[in-house]
Amino acid sequence: MTVASPCIQQCKLDSAGQYCLGCRRSLDEIKAWSTSSDAAKHAVWQRLARLPPSAPANSTNSTN
Repeated sequence: MTVASPCIQQCKLDSAGQYCLGCRRSLDEIKAWSTSSDAAKHAVWQRLARLPPSAPANSTNSTN
């Protein structure tokens, strides 16, 4: 069985350019996804599941 990608088509990097704000994977995880084993993909999903909730990638934090 194929492990689904966490990509949500909301690709935008954090200010440090290290993580996607949409799927929250690191650039290394994104690059390696297509060649990763199912076990490695499940490990990424487990890491993502442990993260606290975040705002959507297209939201803005306004103080107005």
